[in-house]
Amino acid sequence: MAVTAADRDSLPQLEELAAELLEDAPCGIAVTDPDGRFLIANRILCRWVGRCRDDLVEKARLGDLLTVPGRIFLEAHVAPMLRLQGFVREIAFQLVREDGGTRPVLLNAVVRRGADDRIERIDWTLFDATERAGYEASLREARSEAEELAAIVRCSPDGVIRVGPEGLVRRWNRGAERLLGLSADAARSRQIESVVRLSRAEGWFAEHARPDAVAGLQFAAALEDGTDLEVQVLPVNENGGLSDPDYSVVLRDVSARRSAERQLHLIMGELNHRVKNVLSVVLSIARQSLTGPEAAEFKARMHALSQAQDLLIGMDWRNIGLHDLMELTAAEAGGADRMSYRGPPLDLSPKRATNMALALHELATNALKYGALSVPEGRVLVTWEAVGEEGGRIRLSWIERGGPPARPPARRGFGTRMIEAVFAAEFEAEVRFDFEEQGLSCSFEFEAPVD
Repeated sequence: MAVTAADRDSLPQLEELAAELLEDAPCGIAVTDPDGRFLIANRILCRWVGRCRDDLVEKARLGDLLTVPGRIFLEAHVAPMLRLQGFVREIAFQLVREDGGTRPVLLNAVVRRGADDRIERIDWTLFDATERAGYEASLREARSEAEELAAIVRCSPDGVIRVGPEGLVRRWNRGAERLLGLSADAARSRQIESVVRLSRAEGWFAEHARPDAVAGLQFAAALEDGTDLEVQVLPVNENGGLSDPDYSVVLRDVSARRSAERQLHLIMGELNHRVKNVLSVVLSIARQSLTGPEAAEFKARMHALSQAQDLLIGMDWRNIGLHDLMELTAAEAGGADRMSYRGPPLDLSPKRATNMALALHELATNALKYGALSVPEGRVLVTWEAVGEEGGRIRLSWIERGGPPARPPARRGFGTRMIEAVFAAEFEAEVRFDFEEQGLSCSFEFEAPVD
């Protein structure tokens, strides 16, 4: 086809347009000789590696811009492929920037040959793969995490079962096979309640499979063969929705623990019985050995100790709430009309609870004899609150009002010494007594119990 005069006139404009496209292309473009030495490098490629064009053209090779592994791969694999097939497509490399950093790219290349079939040049196109590399890294991490979690589930001693919203078994692990004696293939597509038969718990899956129970529902149960279980039913909202999710059913064999708990309960019951017998013997000896006011005071203290013991027995020697101890003390003081208390929930260890009960008894006894509770119009208020940095300490105050003026005692009696000893030894607190015209005030601070 003949070239017209108009075509010849437009050639300079086409060359100028091609040059602009080369410079402003959103990818790296380079032309090298057969040995990889730069003949052309566009603006964005120079920007990516942080080097000017004069540092590249006829001075550097493409391999100089790659990491060491990339350079080896370029020479050992890419160069032979170019000679054999004349092109390569989307091979991942890392460009090395002038500051030592790297940029992931996808490299494409086409060989240009002359009339004698000899390679005259190689045209290179490099696409930025930063986002793709980040996505692939996230994908690899997610896959690794999923494989790790899957391994944990497979090897877990607990039975882990995947159940569809309609109650059909989808998958279960080896733990479920050992616990239930049924293979995963045999259980698949069967109703969960037909393969996990819980004693006296018909309809258990429908009752506990709730899409809105994000933390899952847990309950105690037993298999028909008597195996004690803890069962947890947890919705699996993989798509973030709450409608018709799958569920994860976890079966934990707690037979050994339940047996140990029952044995421990029997031992504790025997121990509690023996402690009560000891207290009864001590009271009997006191009745026969002591006379006068000292006997009555001793018996009252033993009664307070016995009440605390009863409370501990009722709680199976677990932590006791301060509100429970205050209720006992209020009853001893004459009821809620005479003594009131307020404060946040606070649990005390068995040892601290016993000593707190004795201290409160001494304060109540003193108030009944000499303080606010010795007159009809007197009242006692007990408060406690969290104080200090991040509420790390507890301040408890015993305040008497409406009774006779409080006067410092001529001597420190047993009750005062015991209160001070209890809170110094068990609570590491310093007790403060304020004897005021309007009544006695007692306060002390101690470290908040650790959950």
